[in-house]
Amino acid sequence: MASTGASARAADQTITFPTGAAAGAYAPADVHVDPGDAVTFNGAFANHPLVWNGGEFATQNAGMTMSFTFGAPGLHRFHCQIHASMVGSVDVAGDQLGTPDFTFAPAQPQTGQLVTFSATAFTDPDGSIARYEWDLDGDGTFEATGQTATHRYDAPGSVTAALRYVDDRNETSSATTHALTIVRGAGGGSGGTGGGAPIQPGAPGSPSSPAGGTQGAGSGDAGTKAPRLRIAARALAFHHNKASVALAAVPAGATLTATLERAGATLATGRVATARAGTKTITLKLTRAGMRALKRAHGRVRATLTVVAHARKGDAATTVRRTLSVSRRR
Repeated sequence: MASTGASARAADQTITFPTGAAAGAYAPADVHVDPGDAVTFNGAFANHPLVWNGGEFATQNAGMTMSFTFGAPGLHRFHCQIHASMVGSVDVAGDQLGTPDFTFAPAQPQTGQLVTFSATAFTDPDGSIARYEWDLDGDGTFEATGQTATHRYDAPGSVTAALRYVDDRNETSSATTHALTIVRGAGGGSGGTGGGAPIQPGAPGSPSSPAGGTQGAGSGDAGTKAPRLRIAARALAFHHNKASVALAAVPAGATLTATLERAGATLATGRVATARAGTKTITLKLTRAGMRALKRAHGRVRATLTVVAHARKGDAATTVRRTLSVSRRR
């Protein structure tokens, strides 16, 4: 912030005043600092005792130098106890924070559909925005960062998403919230309430939707042979950055790919080629983003696991999702 007139602003400030007995002036008489900064007075306190008008500090009447540190915002006036003409002030700035806001699309998301959240063009009144923080699943944990963020919802219902920001002084704003209503997609949805049932590849939000056509999954369209693959796990526990997930009704010869996601970030991945029919375990390995997310959340989050079974030639691919409790042990 630029200085004006006799006032100045810097990390710390120094004010000088006379050493002789004659009256003089504080230079500069008025300074501006941030909370936590110090102001140092240099002069003869015996000739010009320093008094704080509001009693913030004791009167200083001895010595040649003294520093004062200010923690709370506000205006602190001072004067010389002997010479009424010697006056000054220390203005401790208060950190001002703006009100964040955001939009999301689509306006009425379906289960399994990718929702994009975008911060609007708000600003910080007395600084800059250092980081945007998002709580996209309404659990009170701000797990995503960035001016935009994405998330998939696996169960229908109402979810409250929130955005806050951190400014260049490392102060955090209040959060702004918006409610989303998630409706069941054409494929019937999936996730924690659906037991990991397959999503039809033709449904909106399905990663295996074919271009220009619709295919069924499981007992869907005639001619397909995809079995009803299921995620048997309800929780994941990573040890040495790896975790195993049990799958049921795995098609013989299928290639399995698994992706664990949270707020648009990929936390872990896994792959099995040429699986045997029946029950199969697939091993997931944490990504760097996953390690960071679990560290920030103190080792426990909720995330969505997506498993795709690419079956033998001529068979339809099957996609299942389930929201799991995810933890990490070292």
